[in-house]
Parts: sequence; structure tokens; C-alpha cells
Amino acid sequence: MVNEAKKYSVTILGNSYTIRSDESEEHILQSAVLIESYIKEITSKTRSIEQKTVIILVALQLASKFLNMEKAYLEMLQGQENLSLLIERALHSEIQ
Repeated sequence: MVNEAKKYSVTILGNSYTIRSDESEEHILQSAVLIESYIKEITSKTRSIEQKTVIILVALQLASKFLNMEKAYLEMLQGQENLSLLIERALHSEIQ
């Protein structure tokens, strides 16, 4: 079943945004909280920084985390595949 996109309103740093998404409201709100926390973390470490730069830095942090998680996921899948092959070989050798 395909979820239909719904409209959600989120507030990040006092600015309201309307978002269309097929994700749950909880997911969208958690995403907004995460973005706001990254923005606050970056801005707390610098005196003055352009908003555009903050957005780029947040995007880079999120992209890096995504790539690390994707790599870990692929490594896990490879490990599962290797384990499955070992189990198949062990079972096959017991049968013979």
C-alpha cells in the first residue's frame, strides 16, 4: 500500500515550514528537531556565520552520517551473506 503525501507544519528556529511527505508526523517532527539541534550545535561554536553556510554544514554532517550508516549496513549484509555461506557449507558437509 502506497502512503499518500500529507501536509505537516514544523518550526525550526522560530520559522514555520509546511512540508508534504508520506512519512508519519512523528518522523517529520523528529527530523525537524534533529535539524534544529545540528543548527544550534554549529552556531554555538562560531560567533557569526551566514545562514547559507550553516545549512551547508548541516547538510554535510547529515550526508556523512548517512554514508557511514550505509557503509555499516552494507558491511552487515556482507557479513550475513558470508555467515549464510558458512552455514550452508557446514550443513552440506554433514549431509554427505
